[in-house]
Amino acid sequence: FKGVGRELPVDFSPLADAHVWEFKVKTNLGGHAGLQWNNTVFGDNDNELYLFDVAQQRALNMREYGGYTFDPRASSGFRIYFGRDVMEKIKPDFVMLGDAYPNPTTGTAMIPFQLPEKRAEYHVTVEIFDMIGNKVSTVKEGTFAPGFHEATWEAREEQVTDGIYLYRLVVKGDGGQQIQYKKIVLTR
Repeated sequence: FKGVGRELPVDFSPLADAHVWEFKVKTNLGGHAGLQWNNTVFGDNDNELYLFDVAQQRALNMREYGGYTFDPRASSGFRIYFGRDVMEKIKPDFVMLGDAYPNPTTGTAMIPFQLPEKRAEYHVTVEIFDMIGNKVSTVKEGTFAPGFHEATWEAREEQVTDGIYLYRLVVKGDGGQQIQYKKIVLTR
């Protein structure tokens, strides 16, 4: 592993058919930090290797990418998952509305959201609002199991103009509801 301009003496040799390593990255340097690895030495086998950013609830296939850039003020805890069918084993730690992509969008945007395993199912609504609070669209609504999900906003099918919009995640459960907002820009 390489991080923040220096080699980190970390050996992630597999001890079993599957394993999870946890580690923290601490730095007093400003700006973004990066983790790098040589994914050409992982061998030709069916094992998967994923880096999971706990704060961002983001999983990255380490066989496909040779590095990960992050803001150490927001992310410091990481897990590496090794084994087969790894994505089935990675579970979100909390409810989170992800960053829509592409953003800005020209017409179709994916809106990721995650649900933890604290319940068997959740009632979820994903909606789009204009900047004065008018609801533009209900993108997705229904009952969802814990895990990683995505909603698709087909803005080109809506009667909307270019501009900034808010997308909202509402998750209802036993303890009330959680609401999270983020912005998306539409340019056609």
